[in-house]
Amino acid sequence: MISFLLVFAVTYVIAILLSGYADRTPISLSVLFLIVGFLAEPGVLGLLTVRPSGVIVANFARVVLLSVLVSDGLKVSARSLECSWRLPARALVLGMPLTIGVIAIFARIIAGTSWIDGLLLGAVLSPTDPVFASAIVDRPTIPRRLRSMLNVESGMNDGLALPAVFLFLGLARDTPVAASRLIGEPIVGLAIGVVVPILFIRIRNLEFVTIAKVYHAREGLAIGLLAVMVAAVLDGNTFLAAFAAGVTTTTVAPQIGERFASIGGTISDLFKLATLLLFGALISPNFLREVGTSGYVFAVATILFARPIALALAMVGSGLSRTDWLTAAWFGPRGFASAVYAIMLVSAGAPHSIRLFQLTAVVVVGSIIANTTTEVWAAKQYQAREQSRVASRES
Repeated sequence: MISFLLVFAVTYVIAILLSGYADRTPISLSVLFLIVGFLAEPGVLGLLTVRPSGVIVANFARVVLLSVLVSDGLKVSARSLECSWRLPARALVLGMPLTIGVIAIFARIIAGTSWIDGLLLGAVLSPTDPVFASAIVDRPTIPRRLRSMLNVESGMNDGLALPAVFLFLGLARDTPVAASRLIGEPIVGLAIGVVVPILFIRIRNLEFVTIAKVYHAREGLAIGLLAVMVAAVLDGNTFLAAFAAGVTTTTVAPQIGERFASIGGTISDLFKLATLLLFGALISPNFLREVGTSGYVFAVATILFARPIALALAMVGSGLSRTDWLTAAWFGPRGFASAVYAIMLVSAGAPHSIRLFQLTAVVVVGSIIANTTTEVWAAKQYQAREQSRVASRES
């Protein structure tokens, strides 16, 4: 742990010193931490030793994902969803199952997996990452409708993918999961994510309750943490509980979400970079050699075609422009949820879990690099288009 924190601290200082170049070069700070993690692993410099089956790795990745989901939920109120729920609904209800299917086909044809393993891999890789999607979501030059779609989709699809992961994992291990668990966990998670914030806010509004000003920005995080732990105790879906708690909180008490914004970005950024460092350390030169040509071809096909094909079908008749569709299709990176689920497969002793982890890791790393190195260019394209529109109206 000391060596990890030391490597992270040194890298973070370097990142701050080089941050002025981040918006002018294709190498983002996210990629920098990924590269440092790779260089620090035992097969290169030997500064860090981590394993995908390690309890610390799995728990850390899970904590990061949950904290980010709470933070993202606090940015989205139910009132804002009333006007912009159709696109996220299409992406989740239609786009996500289609993505699983397309990835399963690629896995079967290109990587040579069984159909069950292919569907399991599709479920693992179907969620988009709320952290790396935020690179586009947080840019004001991107249309609000598109930002809302990506934010809501990435916030909810982590939890919605979990029942599919359990279903196909059970089939792969020949131990089918009960339907009550597949349906019950998401429902319980969502219910807890709504009830806990409402109860907290009612209690905080009582006359005898006083909250010091210094703690105002931390209320949102406290509510999210409580919702997650209650969901864990009651066997609910903790990912959906985290996101729903954030949405409910900012809907019922918008001031809590606004206050959390002052620290939320910093927390998410630190967690994101630390996890990238950790994930990079899981990928050794031997690991990359074992992936094989078919694994890399599968990764390229998944990154370039799986989500675009799925969204092209899901968004038929939605009114989404070609430019916005291309942006939504491209900026749907795989990340923490996929890494957590892949680690779960290894921990559960699933058949062919090491191979599935390898394929997942290559897709995640490739997706992160592809998205973080093009986000600045995409934002500038939208900015240039908006400036052109303003100039044409003035003339």
